[in-house]
Amino acid sequence: MNKEHFNNLEMLEQIEYINSQLEFNRLTKVCTSIGIDRATARKRFKSFGYEIIDVLK
Repeated sequence: MNKEHFNNLEMLEQIEYINSQLEFNRLTKVCTSIGIDRATARKRFKSFGYEIIDVLK
């Protein structure tokens, strides 16, 4: 998915996409593949009351 397509998704769709990708990759890698900054994703989701938890260690 590219940045433009991701940014055009509804917020819940963005969250679902990130969640689905976090099963396999760390947040930094997911954000890089989309073309957005990790901090951008965290701030965007936090403004809607969501918190990103990177489960891969």
